[in-house]
Order: sequence, then structure tokens, then C-alpha cells
Amino acid sequence: MQSVRHLTPRYLRDRAELKLYEWRHPHAPWLTQQAVWTLDRLLKPSDVGLEWGSGRSTLWFARRSARLMSVEHSKAWYEQVKQQLGRAHVNTVDYRLAQPPAEMIEQWSNGNGHGQSNEEADRPNAYVDVVDDFEAGSLNFALVDGLYRGECALRVTEKLQPGGILVVDNVNWFIPSRSVAPGSRPIGAHPASESWVELIGVLRDWRAIWTSNGVTDTAVWLKP
Repeated sequence: MQSVRHLTPRYLRDRAELKLYEWRHPHAPWLTQQAVWTLDRLLKPSDVGLEWGSGRSTLWFARRSARLMSVEHSKAWYEQVKQQLGRAHVNTVDYRLAQPPAEMIEQWSNGNGHGQSNEEADRPNAYVDVVDDFEAGSLNFALVDGLYRGECALRVTEKLQPGGILVVDNVNWFIPSRSVAPGSRPIGAHPASESWVELIGVLRDWRAIWTSNGVTDTAVWLKP
């Protein structure tokens, strides 16, 4: 049974504020408001990006960049977002359906009861390997918001050019922090996997903008 310890007055207030924000901004990505605000000011029309996990962010990024590759593992969701892109007459998105084996998806989805994974068995697959389509230093931004986040984030770091942007949603599930959002790893806990341990080392000298709305966290890193 999922814990309800997070159902505090503060959380309920934060949740209500998030719902109000989403209602007022129906086209904004499902990231924290501060992260969306930050990205809106950092992105340039000439940028090239990659995202794992499609949704509202796909069309939002497409309208703020020159080219975007978006990767999705759910066929049903892929078809829905594909229709949205078609209705918007967007042709700058290389939208891909990449489905790891079902047992791997189930393992990820069942992690820790919040939809996050402990990723103890990160294994490269077609979903992660799309990153190999890009040369080192060829990307301006990357959003990691789908499966195998530790492995995706780690492998995309070398593809980002200096000044490039790495965005990881629900980062509090994987990296220890002082976040009060549900499912957060407390200070002193081990990162979710060895991929996250390695990623933390890589990002040590990157500028970090860690944002939280009390419900979830989104981190934005800028490559030196």
C-alpha cells in the first residue's frame, strides 16, 4: 500500500497550487513552474534538442527550437502525441517509438511505489541508444523524463555542447536532497543507482538550478 505520510497541510496546499497553475497554463510542460520559466528564457530558436518522455513538453519545445528528437516507450501515448503534433502542423520533431522489453518497463514502473525506479540494473537498449544518433557537442538541450533516467542523463552529457542544458524531472526520486516532495531520497541516502553516482560526479562543476513545487522537483544543469 502506498504511504500517505506526505498528505500534510503543506503538501495539500502545494498540490492545489500546482493544479491551479496547470489549469491556467494548459500547454506548459509537466515540469515545475520555475523550471518552465527558466527554460523559456534559456532556449533559442536555433537550438537542437532531445527528450525522453513525450507529452506537453514536445510541442512546447518544438515551438522554441529548430529541431527536436522525442522518444516515447508507450505506443498509446505515442499515437496521442503524434496526433497533437499533426494538428499543430509541426514537422521539426523526429518523434520515435522505442519500446524496451515489457519486463524492463514493468521493473522500472514498479520501482518504490511512486513510478520511479531504483535502476539497479541499468541496461542499454533501443530506448536509451537513440542518443548515439547525435555527435558529441551537437545538442543544445536534453530533457530526461521517461524510462532509465540515470542512464539517459549520463549518456547525453557528452552530447551537449558547452552552455547546453540538461533537464531531469522528478530528480528528487534519484538524487538525495532536502526536498519535501513525496518519494524524495533524503540527505545521506545512496543515489538510485551507480549511473546516478557517476552522473553526480560528471555534474559536479555544472551550474545547477534545482526547483521544487512541493509535489515534484525538476533540476536544470548548464554545461560549463
